[in-house]
Amino acid sequence: MPLGQGQSNGSLTLQIDPGMLTLLPFEEGFQESPWTKLYHVPPPPPPQPPGVFINGETEIKVDLIDVKADPPTVTYTYTISPVSLQDPLIVDWSSKSRHVQFADHTAQSTDITFDLTGLTRVGRRRTVQVDVSVTDALGTQVSDSVTVTIAVTPTT
Repeated sequence: MPLGQGQSNGSLTLQIDPGMLTLLPFEEGFQESPWTKLYHVPPPPPPQPPGVFINGETEIKVDLIDVKADPPTVTYTYTISPVSLQDPLIVDWSSKSRHVQFADHTAQSTDITFDLTGLTRVGRRRTVQVDVSVTDALGTQVSDSVTVTIAVTPTT
């Protein structure tokens, strides 16, 4: 009998199964706690594995006039995005290129200055690698690298 049609009192139990709700009449002697689980909450997704990513420009275009400046440099900001790492973090930025200098090689965000010496003509390119190594409070060590290409374009 549908609820509300001829039934004025009594109790019903709501049974919840995946994809289905069922109302059952209360049965004498059935003991159920007054607080029951009404829905299933899926477990949280597993944590992502520890890692780090470098955020910053990977294709830099410089005007010919910039390479004739004194000193011939350009500066861009690079930042890390840590994943599943425990603070505090120990950061170490590095590059094997002599054309790369870090404002602060231990900061999570740093300005990197690229030396343009030798890039004297339109169309000339230089490719450098920027690396970062990060160690978290638990001793987990992760790293990332990006390749940065600097290209000389005509002065506009």
